[in-house]
Amino acid sequence: MNRRLVALVVVLASAVVWGCSVKPWIHVFNNSRDPIVIRVGEVKYVADPSEAISFLYENDDLTVEVGKVGVAYRIAGLPPDYIRTGWFRGHITFQVEPDRRVFVLKAHDRPPVDAGSYAQPEGYPLTASPSGTGAG
Repeated sequence: MNRRLVALVVVLASAVVWGCSVKPWIHVFNNSRDPIVIRVGEVKYVADPSEAISFLYENDDLTVEVGKVGVAYRIAGLPPDYIRTGWFRGHITFQVEPDRRVFVLKAHDRPPVDAGSYAQPEGYPLTASPSGTGAG
């Protein structure tokens, strides 16, 4: 099965990540038409369309595969209204769109959201960067 390789290069140090010293939960909702595979370190998670993947972010490199061509994204810091808190951990939800844009959802919203009219913080939605070094 061919997949587009989308590397999520996460540049969030835990002390900078939302001012807490614990690792956040990352939730990725697949709003594309293709299955996605997320690799977190050595662990692989698969989400069919309209399914989500959740994992504890431990500063591992993240890779999302959708299709067969490699594309990279860089994730920047987030304002507090995009981070849901609970049980001493932050929760951050992303939504992968068919056009490969990656939206971050506000803390109170659940996927899927209408990406066409959904407000995003500066630097989002993430878009494919040919060099693999920039946010959209």
